[in-house]
Amino acid sequence: MKKKLTLVILLFITSYSISAQALKFEELSEVIKLKRGKEYNIKWSGGLADQMIKIELHNRSGKIQSWDETQNDGEHVLKLNPKLKPGKGYVFRISVAGEEVSSQGVQIIRKIPLALTISTAIVVPAVVLLISTKDEGGKLIDPTPPD
Repeated sequence: MKKKLTLVILLFITSYSISAQALKFEELSEVIKLKRGKEYNIKWSGGLADQMIKIELHNRSGKIQSWDETQNDGEHVLKLNPKLKPGKGYVFRISVAGEEVSSQGVQIIRKIPLALTISTAIVVPAVVLLISTKDEGGKLIDPTPPD
């Protein structure tokens, strides 16, 4: 009796693992640029519909961000942390039942380019200073008082 029971369990495990396709990312096949603080729809295929998928963002130093486990429906909307350090070398990882798959490299970029932020910080005060140093006639006011 024990031999038959073991055989049935082994057949069930074998058929279960054969019916599940290997996990793979659908749209992250090349390096893409993602902006901090924005939402993105991540798509994958494989696994079984009743499994829960764990999604994480990693870089060279390890796990950077993770999201709640989600049903394996082939896609999930993720919001990137707005405080992520910009740069290359990030990858998404999805895992289920001991199987783990990583995407190709992802580059995290700033929501507002750094050059625009710096130039705004310089130009706006300069314009304010220029406007505040003009008299009503449009001429520059001499900041030194007469003797």
